[in-house]
Amino acid sequence: MGRSLSNFFIAPFLIFLIVSLSFSQEVGFKIKGENLEYNFFKISKNKIFALWKLRAKELIQKEDFLIEVTEFNLVNEEKNLQIKGLKGFYFPKEKKFVFKNKVELKTSQYGEAFTEELIFYPEQNLIISEGEVILRKRGVLIRGKGLVYEVDTGNFQIKEKTRAQFTF
Repeated sequence: MGRSLSNFFIAPFLIFLIVSLSFSQEVGFKIKGENLEYNFFKISKNKIFALWKLRAKELIQKEDFLIEVTEFNLVNEEKNLQIKGLKGFYFPKEKKFVFKNKVELKTSQYGEAFTEELIFYPEQNLIISEGEVILRKRGVLIRGKGLVYEVDTGNFQIKEKTRAQFTF
């Protein structure tokens, strides 16, 4: 009885959702959420675990499915990686995340980077920045312009105008 009753409520909801999504493309329907957490899952050896966790204070889906986020936080617990920014975007056509305003890239093993804009390409596991960047790693503070971070290897590369300061 309980199973058929839940199907009674789920079926109309699914029909409503499908109709709303198809109708939304015609009239500019937008999605908005607050205090949101979204997980991207991975299946490995018959185990399911969260590969990436996206947290946001506010999320708005705009035209062309562009997603705008405030207080954007993206975490990969498997790689001990966290990216934070006061504002962010997800561009589904380019399959990239853009973090803006007081951006922090933190890793437990390879150091931390601070900049004003950072782009993350999840399919290539590549993070880049074209602006001024500060890299802090175990007694070394490096300033420069432009950053490339390879998520798989943990390699940081500052592109130009590199200056290092060592602390003991």
